[in-house]
Amino acid sequence: MIQLLFALLMSFFSGTTDLQSHTNKDRIKVMQVKYEGELQDGKESSMEITVRYLLTSRDSATMMIGFNNGGAINSMRMMDEKYKIVEKGEGEVTFNLTTTVKSWGSEGDFKLYVNLSENPLPTGRFQPMVGDYYILIEEIW
Repeated sequence: MIQLLFALLMSFFSGTTDLQSHTNKDRIKVMQVKYEGELQDGKESSMEITVRYLLTSRDSATMMIGFNNGGAINSMRMMDEKYKIVEKGEGEVTFNLTTTVKSWGSEGDFKLYVNLSENPLPTGRFQPMVGDYYILIEEIW
């Protein structure tokens, strides 16, 4: 009983209500991005992107990738055809894809985004479980 009370107090002070959050934490990280030449605004670029993940909260998840190369700097355009299903545990996934480069100049960074979401993906609006950004072209000052 004292251990449960202690766990509840610790979760309250850490801002979480999940008693297992210190051990069950999904993670995702862009490890490497390879491309040839220089990234140029408006040009297509082929990339090889390596992503490492740790999935503990469920048996499988959907890994998605996207870029902020649309009409708004803070909006990521996810590549629906490039998603991957990953299984519980730790692993690496490699994406080979082509995307249009967007230099945002002084507005901000051009970046890619990866996330882990439910599997199967819910219909309608949903919240990814965890995500990571990788800057491809830094903001110009």
